Amino acid sequence: MENSRKDDSLVAKLKQNGVAIAAALTFGCGGNACDGPNHLVVQYDGSGVPLNCWKIVEENLWTDDGFIYWGHQRRNATYVSPPAVSMPVQNGQWEAAAQALGIDLSRCTNGRYRSE
Repeated sequence: MENSRKDDSLVAKLKQNGVAIAAALTFGCGGNACDGPNHLVVQYDGSGVPLNCWKIVEENLWTDDGFIYWGHQRRNATYVSPPAVSMPVQNGQWEAAAQALGIDLSRCTNGRYRSE
């Protein structure tokens, strides 16, 4: 129940910040396999502040029990624990995805979200 309250609080924080994301996306793509080869993945701290982020290019991405995975499913997969969001990126629209997730794409470097 404790985790549920934290997750609900994150969704509320994201909505307060104007992030237009369905609650199901808070824990990944809303299903096991995510559409498209390119994704922006953002991991938040418990208060809804971006902590880490990744531009996933031409990689398989899937979710399982709230975790977001990418890479090869059988070996060497990278994963992110909740609270995290993944958003498909269509036609190179990385800035639009970043804006929808409430982050500055230029601060997303090598898996870390740099502070201002």
